[in-house]
Amino acid sequence: DNFFICVFQRGGSVFPQAAKIALPAACFTLCLSTFIYLEFFPSISGYFSNSGSVLNDSAAWTGFSGLVGFLIVFRTSQAYSRFWDGCTA
Repeated sequence: DNFFICVFQRGGSVFPQAAKIALPAACFTLCLSTFIYLEFFPSISGYFSNSGSVLNDSAAWTGFSGLVGFLIVFRTSQAYSRFWDGCTA
């Protein structure tokens, strides 16, 4: 009945395995972002400044977004095809 209990159950769920990978990466990213914001690492802070940053280059974002979109659509299409092959076999 309860959606959250069903989703976050330990047995048969992928969330505990995914959390083992995702939570340390998220914590590392949070710490690194904080250190860059507070300029604890001045040698790499220049890469993330507003002037000349790759984060502000619209061509880089457009290319990256197009590639990620294509990969997501391709993988979803492959998974859907395999699902229907399994259902009709």
